[in-house]
Amino acid sequence: MSSDLRRSLASQLRSSQAHAGLQRSLEGLSFRDAGRRADAHAHTAWELVEHLRRAAEDLVDYCRDEDYRMPSWPEAFWPDESAPADAEAWRESREAIRSAVESMASLIEDTDRPLFE
Repeated sequence: MSSDLRRSLASQLRSSQAHAGLQRSLEGLSFRDAGRRADAHAHTAWELVEHLRRAAEDLVDYCRDEDYRMPSWPEAFWPDESAPADAEAWRESREAIRSAVESMASLIEDTDRPLFE
């Protein structure tokens, strides 16, 4: 059971089952467009992606570090800027989310780690 559950959870993290998924949804969105706020929306795509990145990395840290201390909320989880500085910052943020998801999937697959602790 535990090994099936681990495989299933890791698979769910790595692939977009019934929806486009974050990475595919962001394809073709330029860093300039990522900083534009759509009418009636509270956040830009950049703010949301950066929030997801920071939250995902924090969750990995929480699972890895016995001495974990939560960063200040909400300051540490939201960017100060509404747009990425440049195309490289936009690419790096999206790549960092992918890396955090892979790190979490690897933690789940690690049979030396208790799955429910």
